Amino acid sequence: ASTYLWWDADGNCREVPQGEGCEQGDPLAPALYALGQHDALLRAAEGLDRSDSLLAFLDDLYVVTVPERARSALDSLVGCVADHCGVASNLGKTRVFGFAGSAAPPGVAELGPDVWCGDEPSHQRGLVVLGTPIGHSDFVHAWAEARMRDEQQLLAHIPALPDLQCSWLLLALCASPRANHALLTLPPQESALYARWHDEAIWEALLACLGGASPQEADAARALATLPATLGGLGLQPAQRAAVAAYWAAWADALPVLRERLPVHAEVYVAALSSEDCQVPSLRQAAEARAQLQSEGWEACPTWRALVDGRPPGPATDAGPGDWPHGWQFHASRTRNLFYRDRVLLPALSPDRRALLRSQAGAQAGA
Repeated sequence: ASTYLWWDADGNCREVPQGEGCEQGDPLAPALYALGQHDALLRAAEGLDRSDSLLAFLDDLYVVTVPERARSALDSLVGCVADHCGVASNLGKTRVFGFAGSAAPPGVAELGPDVWCGDEPSHQRGLVVLGTPIGHSDFVHAWAEARMRDEQQLLAHIPALPDLQCSWLLLALCASPRANHALLTLPPQESALYARWHDEAIWEALLACLGGASPQEADAARALATLPATLGGLGLQPAQRAAVAAYWAAWADALPVLRERLPVHAEVYVAALSSEDCQVPSLRQAAEARAQLQSEGWEACPTWRALVDGRPPGPATDAGPGDWPHGWQFHASRTRNLFYRDRVLLPALSPDRRALLRSQAGAQAGA
């Protein structure tokens, strides 16, 4: 138990006793929860088969195993967490999934009608792990449709605001970047349809804010809007162009963490990423993303071995709206945007428009 002190508007000090739990929004709360659960997870991991993996993000717990051990692994994990932490698992949120599309493993069907999702109709055959859909392609498609319906709720309100500056800030800094999590976690081929929907919705919202554009101006205006402000654009980074950069950067940033937490897996991944005939779709698309970045001019793109060994990204320079100055994504996105500007946009512009574009680019251009 502890006591918090706070001062009211009149300067009077008041005591607020705290008996158990954490204050809502306390930045220490996640760390304290992880520490409290740590020993339980160690005990649960010791009870699993050596080829199984136990992964956790706070109270989201995952076991990677084979069908015949699924129920016993679940029971062992649930029991350890309940005994050590006093936290009971919610079977209503528990999901067991396998890609084979077969019937439920032994003992899993008894957990409830919604627990096993490996033989559901294709659009329901999967699960969402930390916001990322995993499963049948139709399940990912259905997830993308639901996500866009959610995004449209915000986009519908933005043009209706009475102040254009507020509309613009919400569009550029809230609505447009919402795609990035999906681009980081889904291979580009799986995120392609969502990325196209997202880009169309952002463009329509911008047109609604500005009162539309003539057919003669629309294509050129849209191309310009998708460039970062430091390159003379509006900074509405298109998801379709960012997908390759984001997905490569996700692997680049994750490999050192994987080496620390799952070293055997990390070595397997690096070998597959470095192979010319990788058979795992997600890894193959990461390797293809790196090859595309190199073909578009990033000669200094680090090798997978350098990344897993912990090579840090360089500092973000001239970052502005439309850039992602976190980790490796800034460098990968800058490569894609420079290639688009120099090889696609500038050659299509008249000399006077090229000069205008160059004149409105540079550091702090989006200020």
